[in-house]
Amino acid sequence: CIVPQQEKCSQYWPTAEQHQLSYIDTGFVVTLVKEEDKSYYIIRVLELRNTVTGGTREIYHFHYTTWPDFGVPESPASFLNFLVKVRESGSLGPEHGPSVVHCSAGIGRSGTFSLVDTCLILVTSILPVLHCN
Repeated sequence: CIVPQQEKCSQYWPTAEQHQLSYIDTGFVVTLVKEEDKSYYIIRVLELRNTVTGGTREIYHFHYTTWPDFGVPESPASFLNFLVKVRESGSLGPEHGPSVVHCSAGIGRSGTFSLVDTCLILVTSILPVLHCN
């Protein structure tokens, strides 16, 4: 019995060739404003437009491209560098609204990203306390 492979997720951002995707059923248009291809990740700036209200929002999209499904990144340093770049962008700050972190299944790679970020925040918050004693 051959089980057909299930699609885990679909590409919701436009490519440089497409430039724009329209989602008629939800009333949103996503436009690719800028794309920076790094060696193991891509940073995209997207514009999300609500076709009903006319409102727009700029979205930073960080795409780690070399982390295999059911695997690990080639190097912990490359993963930490990626996390630093995401943090430096300010995208995780509360003034930008909630951040969305996802992978195809939503538990492995995205969970690891969130856990490492949280652990680093906790460690840096207790370091001043440790130095005072």
